[in-house]
Order: sequence, then C-alpha cells, then structure tokens
Amino acid sequence: TYNKGNPFDPRNNLVSVVIYDGTTFKEWYKDFTGLDEELRSADLLIGFNVKFDLHWLNAIGIDTSVLTLWDCQYVEYLLSAQQWKYPSLDETAERYEVGHKIDIIKSEYWDKGIDTLDIPPDLLLKYNKEDVRLTWDIYQLQKNILSDAQGNLFYVHMADIHVIIEMER
Repeated sequence: TYNKGNPFDPRNNLVSVVIYDGTTFKEWYKDFTGLDEELRSADLLIGFNVKFDLHWLNAIGIDTSVLTLWDCQYVEYLLSAQQWKYPSLDETAERYEVGHKIDIIKSEYWDKGIDTLDIPPDLLLKYNKEDVRLTWDIYQLQKNILSDAQGNLFYVHMADIHVIIEMER
C-alpha cells in the first residue's frame, strides 16, 4: 500500500474487488476471473472516486472505456457548489446518515505499514463490502437530488473521465 495505494506504483497490487447490485454482493480476492464480464453486463458502474477504481481495473487488463459511470464523490463536489473539492466516503456517508466506514483496516493495518496482501481476507472483504454498501446507499439518495443543470454538468464529466484516465495512464 505504497503512495496511498496508487495504481501506478509497481509495488502495489489489486487484491480485492466487491460489486453490489442492491441485492447481492459479488467478491473477488486475488483472482479476478469473470470480473470483466460482470462489469460489462452492468448498466451503470457506481463508485466513490471512481477514477481511482478504473485505474486499478485498467491495471489488471480490464477495458473500462465502455462503462457508464456514476461518481458519488463528484456529485458531492457539484452539490457543494464546487466548494468541497475532495469529499471523503466517510464524511459523505455521515452527511447522508447511512453509516460509517470500518476504520480497523486503516488503523490496525495500513497505518502500521502492513500491506493489503497481508490483511486477513475475511476482514478485507468485510471492509470492502461496507464501502460498497455505503456508496450504493449514497447513490440511491444522490440520484434524486441533482438539479437539471448539475445533472448536465455531471454527465459530461462522467463521459470525460474515460479520456482523463487515458491521459493519466
């Protein structure tokens, strides 16, 4: 977990992916077989700071350029009249009263220099599931809040993310 998990740092690895469709969680741990097909079958990929996640998916060879996106972090930025530049998942979840992140991974592992690969898989997957659930719950509330003007700006930016990702790569 070097450079805050930067997907461009060759010392880092993608370890776990969790997807939630509002009913069922699907998990991958170290082996991402079937993830590409699962993503391609989705109508919308919802994330929080989704660009970070897309960089990781690209790093393992998944073409994300065809995915339709919703970034809850960017919606918060728009809803704050572009004042809240880097809203966190935990702060946003608190704002919407949907819960909190599980802090134990950061405090007991990452802050102590323990690599993600060395975190017990069941604990890591629990942590990821909670992040994904929080993101889903935030999305459910956000999708009805954006004004027409904010929505227009949002959808243009979501289309541009694919170009930005390619430029950053």
